[in-house]
Amino acid sequence: MAFTKTSKVRKTDYFPDEVKVIATGGGAMSETLTPTYGDQSDTCDFELVQVELHLDGAATTSENFTVTLDALAGAAYDVVLHSVDISGEDDTANVVLVANPRTSAFVKGDTIDFAFANTETNTWGLVVTYRPR
Repeated sequence: MAFTKTSKVRKTDYFPDEVKVIATGGGAMSETLTPTYGDQSDTCDFELVQVELHLDGAATTSENFTVTLDALAGAAYDVVLHSVDISGEDDTANVVLVANPRTSAFVKGDTIDFAFANTETNTWGLVVTYRPR
């Protein structure tokens, strides 16, 4: 399933519009965020603001939910930004990651990959908020 834009949120006059996108599924997650500016199709520099993952049931199998930079500069610059074992969380149905603006700025052409094996086939919902720059 591909990401769908749900809204543009203007936080204050000091920030450009934030864009929220969603994806959902019931099997393995393999989603790629390719940020665009607003409703345009052109990619842009961006900041990752927040990632929210919700599962409809507790995950009991030890599997990581990963957020990975797929860098335009090439594979040598790809990096796992965050990885968490969903079964090891106290609240196994929800994961919220709030990005640090100093380390979450990316260039036009970078993409962010989200992956989760989900062998228990829980229904998942993924909400990603980013800020075009």
